[in-house]
Amino acid sequence: MQLSKKPSLPKRIFPLAALSLAIVFVSACSSSSSTTPETTPPDDDPTQTPGGPSVTPPDTATMFPDDTDNDDRPGMIVTGMNGMDPRDVVSPWLANVSLFRLDSETPGTGDGRVALLQYSDDFPVARHIEFFEESLDTCDIRDPDVPQPIGGGGGGGSPPPLLSGGTTVVINTPSGPWFTYDRSLDDDGEPIYRTDNQLPSALPQGATLSIPGDAFPTVAAHPLYEPDAPVRLLPDSEFVVTPDSAYSWIPGSSGFTYAKINLLAYDTDDNFQGFYVTCYVEDDGEFTMPAAVVDYVANTEYLLVSRYSRNYTRLDLVNGIVIYQDVEVAE
Repeated sequence: MQLSKKPSLPKRIFPLAALSLAIVFVSACSSSSSTTPETTPPDDDPTQTPGGPSVTPPDTATMFPDDTDNDDRPGMIVTGMNGMDPRDVVSPWLANVSLFRLDSETPGTGDGRVALLQYSDDFPVARHIEFFEESLDTCDIRDPDVPQPIGGGGGGGSPPPLLSGGTTVVINTPSGPWFTYDRSLDDDGEPIYRTDNQLPSALPQGATLSIPGDAFPTVAAHPLYEPDAPVRLLPDSEFVVTPDSAYSWIPGSSGFTYAKINLLAYDTDDNFQGFYVTCYVEDDGEFTMPAAVVDYVANTEYLLVSRYSRNYTRLDLVNGIVIYQDVEVAE
């Protein structure tokens, strides 16, 4: 088969993370089960100084902690349950942190957002876990010209309003501040912390998130972690994909990251159209596209270019606050 050269890509493929960097909120905002959940469990070690700020508990100081309580989900680390069922653990607070960059174009492509929310006092942590957990080895086709199945989701309702955590939110390193988010307002006039293409480098080792506190409580120094950039083996990055394309990469070493394969669509004039296929896959180095994707590739009018990412996702319960991080590094 004669392979076609891929389109002449612009310096940056935008929107860089239209799918992965959208602020993700828990969609199930209706009241919880009639069973009254237990209160938030104490951490294994004291983590609160009376009258002082929160202190990061020991189990967040390791990028890949042992899953002694069997809380982890495929591709996502979960800590802070202390042996309890997440359905019986409650927290009203959620800090949703996302970072993204293209490894081949760093600096210049680093995006980040921090969204702070307050739910009801009896909101089960399990609801967050279920919402953020990806179904691995599955693909979504988002071509607006292709009919999509319409199905029901979780509980209804809207997420609560965003909260202020202070004038700025800072990512620090052991040697000092690495990046400062200024508080701004989103389209609904709610406080948000975000930046587009301004993160200065790969996330440094020892990076921590600090929220000074306002309507949202103080987070003194919560560790953030970045996965290694993926290294592709197939398909050849110089060519558009075909129905016969194979997909392989050097697998991750941890077992607690997942890979993402995006197929970026271009028209025949090399104009970027969107992320029309996204596959969330186990980071084991190989993936076979499902029949629906193969059929789409065979019949679409667009030229499709593959892009690999690796995601580190983690949900920690620290001092009664749920802190979720999704850090993505693309090729």
